[in-house]
Amino acid sequence: MYDTIVVPVDGSPEARTAAEQARDLAADLGSSVHLFYVIPATGYLFGVDAVVDVDKASSRVAELATDVFGDSSVDVQTTVRRGDQETLTLAFLEEVDADLVVLGRKETPEVRDYLFWSTPAQIVRESEISVLLAHPDTDGGDR
Repeated sequence: MYDTIVVPVDGSPEARTAAEQARDLAADLGSSVHLFYVIPATGYLFGVDAVVDVDKASSRVAELATDVFGDSSVDVQTTVRRGDQETLTLAFLEEVDADLVVLGRKETPEVRDYLFWSTPAQIVRESEISVLLAHPDTDGGDR
């Protein structure tokens, strides 16, 4: 049903929750998981600074993959890109022929989420594949 699962990550607790739920789902279904991180494009990083920024982000995503998927048999891959989060995420979903995208859900949205479309809202609205919103486990039980 879901052969390829993509989890956009940003270092937040919500993204970790999404990665954990994707791991559990992938283990049950025999799916592979892609952790996808986008460094927001800025006009002031050039040369060495830009490379260091990508290296730092790659290290953080690799650490998340090890922490969350370390003992599991799930095939996990990490990808880091620089640019517009929504555009690159939607393009990546097509690139890897994803069947499902798992997004972490914030318990309390920020004001800017009401003023502008947040990245998750835009992915939900524009994605042509199924979307799973991963809610944090608030009761201490298994999801």
